[in-house]
Amino acid sequence: MTSYEEIVRNRAAMLPPELARLMNANDEVFRAATICAQLAADADPSALPVADDYIDALDQLDTALAGRVVPDVRKAAHRYHDTFDLTRTPADTGENERQLLDAVAILGRALAEVEEARPQVLPIIERGNRP
Repeated sequence: MTSYEEIVRNRAAMLPPELARLMNANDEVFRAATICAQLAADADPSALPVADDYIDALDQLDTALAGRVVPDVRKAAHRYHDTFDLTRTPADTGENERQLLDAVAILGRALAEVEEARPQVLPIIERGNRP
């Protein structure tokens, strides 16, 4: 079986660097979103600094991850991330909740990387990936 590191190396060798960067960033969104969904199972929503639609956003994230469609996962990951207020941590936040908050912060950085990489790929798509 091919390792993730081999896939990344092959991308770097075969694709324009901008496209490889975007693909790697999307992979990171998948990984971070998956970790968030797993950690959410053990976290108490009432001990998290989240909006009222947290449970719906988590359900959307779980559904998107099961479908494995990149735009769906990215959209659901944005919605899930946006339900958090990472500027505050309630006093009763336990270990499970702290781990989830850390994972949500990582998810936010991965989403930002995708948003930064996407505009750089548009010229490549428009010219049909020709040099």
